Amino acid sequence: MRFMNKKADVSVTILVFMILFLTGFTLSSFAKSNLTSVARFNDGRFVEKANYWEEGVRFDLVEAGERAFTKSYSELISDNPFVKTEEQREEYVKNRVLVNSFGNKFEVEFNGEMLELKSSATFSDSFNVEEEHMTLIYVYSFDKKFYLRDYGLYSVDKIKGESERCQKEEDNAKILNCLNIGLPDLIPSISGDNKITFNSKRKYLIDGSLKQISFVF
Repeated sequence: MRFMNKKADVSVTILVFMILFLTGFTLSSFAKSNLTSVARFNDGRFVEKANYWEEGVRFDLVEAGERAFTKSYSELISDNPFVKTEEQREEYVKNRVLVNSFGNKFEVEFNGEMLELKSSATFSDSFNVEEEHMTLIYVYSFDKKFYLRDYGLYSVDKIKGESERCQKEEDNAKILNCLNIGLPDLIPSISGDNKITFNSKRKYLIDGSLKQISFVF
């Protein structure tokens, strides 16, 4: 982060790394200046501005990541994933997340149960405090893991395994009961041709609307 004090012709350089972890976010500061300049940086007005930007970055990236994650999973599960190999499914989700990431450039890893997004960028903002023009330059890195279970979703292997196991039951009522126990976050139904349709109990923000994720096994 760089503060330029035009009034006093003093340049202060402060680098802020905004590191976003799984459960929290920290803001660390390193200053090269005299004690007077450091004291001015510690002024509540500057700290409040830095905190405002930190919260904005955190919110935007997590929101974008969650939407890209749930939309990509919805596309995978609707695209006959049960005939794909594990490697094909992982590559499918990684590619779809990049398409659905709302302009944010993510490094993506997906292992069937968990999606990890990493990103880094530099951005700046300018504002005035008591006739002094300040420019903030941020360098941040983002690392966030999204687990299917936290969103009421299941891996393709889990859905396939439970479905095949439950279809060994004697009748549809027992099959549905078995599925409700094995996949409690999904609502199963059986059609006349004995295909199982699943609907998620939760709704997810996909393409601007809250929707259930639906698919057929």
